[in-house]
Amino acid sequence: MHQQCISETEKLKIVLIGYGSIGQALTPMLRRHFPHIASLRAFAADDGGVQVAQQYGVLFTRLPLTRENFQRVLAQCLGPGDVLVNVSVNVSSLALIGWCRENGVMYLDTCLEPWAGGYEDGQLTNYALRKQAMRLRGKGPATALVANGANPGLVTHFVKQGLEELASIKRVPFCGNYAQLALALGVSTVQIAERDTQDDTPDDGRFHSPDTFVNTWSVDGFIAELCHQPVEMGWGTHEAPRNDVLAFDGPGSVYMPGRTGLDTRVRSWAPSVGEQAAHLVTHHEAHSIADMLTVRAHGVPTYSPTVYYAYRPCAPAMAMIDRLRQKAVHLRDVGKAVMQHPLTGYDELGALLVHDTGAYWYGSTLTIDEANALAPCNNATSMQVVATIVASIKWMVLHPFEGVIEPEDVDHDFVLRESMGYLGRAGGVESGWRPAGVPRPQFHDFLIQ
Repeated sequence: MHQQCISETEKLKIVLIGYGSIGQALTPMLRRHFPHIASLRAFAADDGGVQVAQQYGVLFTRLPLTRENFQRVLAQCLGPGDVLVNVSVNVSSLALIGWCRENGVMYLDTCLEPWAGGYEDGQLTNYALRKQAMRLRGKGPATALVANGANPGLVTHFVKQGLEELASIKRVPFCGNYAQLALALGVSTVQIAERDTQDDTPDDGRFHSPDTFVNTWSVDGFIAELCHQPVEMGWGTHEAPRNDVLAFDGPGSVYMPGRTGLDTRVRSWAPSVGEQAAHLVTHHEAHSIADMLTVRAHGVPTYSPTVYYAYRPCAPAMAMIDRLRQKAVHLRDVGKAVMQHPLTGYDELGALLVHDTGAYWYGSTLTIDEANALAPCNNATSMQVVATIVASIKWMVLHPFEGVIEPEDVDHDFVLRESMGYLGRAGGVESGWRPAGVPRPQFHDFLIQ
């Protein structure tokens, strides 16, 4: 750790809101990288993480944060210069950001969350939440780094690094503007392309009930993205108009009304398998990366790629998704389980830059064996998330007064340098892959249904 970080964290207090799979996975990493912090505390809605908290000296409190109690609770344990890490569901990010701004507390979350029930009427979207948060953008109060895990978060740094490496391959000069660089490289689509093959099924039979939704990270979080929110994406300037795609009130971001990621599959590509079928899952980075890569003339967008998250989750999750799509089971009847101890598999996460002559994937392939060796309480998915969180907290300690920012505003060289040791096999892969074999494929060339 940088010496400046060590000296400035001796009195630092860190509070975790939410103590599920990511909160628990983050704990040993925080102890490793911030050994001098004054205290580490967690608030959770249930007792699932008690043993991990006890093992690592975390002051654990079972107390769900609500509209009524969150200000009182936070005021008792955080002060100016401290850090609040929100890795919960059903706790409003905007409410927490507002309190942190008023009290000089640095803030970080992995996605912008509403209060409980916010997504269920289909009206609240990632676009709307981001728009509200970005009204607070700018220098001033304590740094609030929003939507900063693996994706959204780490993948933005993958996009930047991938564009730089593709520019080197194509011998295209780079002047520091990533939107101009993407235009010069002929990038028409950016997929956040992920493939998860982790499995905890023992050799002697099934471990989970077929009516259980099993995932390698928060099942509730995944269900909110997959089943309760409309499909959202950044919409490229090369795309032809479609009747089933509607624009938000700003250029470049669109949604598909009445359609969720559960029923929206796309063609994608990953180094380990080549072409794969994936689900288009609504995510914050579809808007933030598209915004970063938009070229404007007099305020009017003249270039922007199509940007979205194409996710093929682990096999047990895929099996449940297929059952839900076929209406063999109703969502209200499924159990939920986070895969605590995968036995095999990997998580392959990267930015797929589809350009005029092929595609370039830059990202990380991390196996479960590597994750187990790197840090306790982690699987291959959580490791990518918490490595980014730790690297970003280090950056925040060095930049404590940035106001509300996104990963796009953070030095990607710093974050990648600090997290790379936890990402397994990381780097870029060239491919000639393009759906339909056309130089500038349209969204319908990727869409399976």
